[in-house]
Amino acid sequence: MKSVKEVLTKAKGAGNEGKTVTGKGSFSKAGFAERTNAYVNDTTHKVKVMGKDGKETSVNLSELIRADLKKTVANAKYPQKSELAVLDTCEISTAGMAEAIPYLVREEMRIGKKFDIPATGEMGGSIYLAPVKGKTKTVQVRDIKSKEELGTTTITTKDSVQIRAKSPVPKHLQTKVRKDKNGNVVK
Repeated sequence: MKSVKEVLTKAKGAGNEGKTVTGKGSFSKAGFAERTNAYVNDTTHKVKVMGKDGKETSVNLSELIRADLKKTVANAKYPQKSELAVLDTCEISTAGMAEAIPYLVREEMRIGKKFDIPATGEMGGSIYLAPVKGKTKTVQVRDIKSKEELGTTTITTKDSVQIRAKSPVPKHLQTKVRKDKNGNVVK
């Protein structure tokens, strides 16, 4: 089993494990499964999140999953209570969970709900689906080398549904200065 630090070093690069990396890298099912497995099985790793009150807390994903597994097994009344402790030390298989998470998020959005992304000190927000009206757009076509105009192309799109994100700047990263009509700062 790989630790969260190991898989984040592989994904982000050495020294960037705790940093947020921006970009549009391609999605990899295998990579996502590897990271899901690390988050679920690394019992020492905690994810820092901001509560609705703006205070930072931490969540241990491994403890959340293991608690659910213990409840499931206890409800099945298969092992004795003393045998449930095996779930504290064994590696949990997460291949199906990693496969299911993107579908669960998609289905939640398909019923018209926003999907909230847990906030950190620098980001957070929601993703949701929004209708987009079709449109027609005409663009100039030019030769790549000579830049000579060759004509136009008309692009027509139909009505569609797109994923949108709402990600406001966190309040602790904002500075507000109130001014009166004359431009003087109001305290």
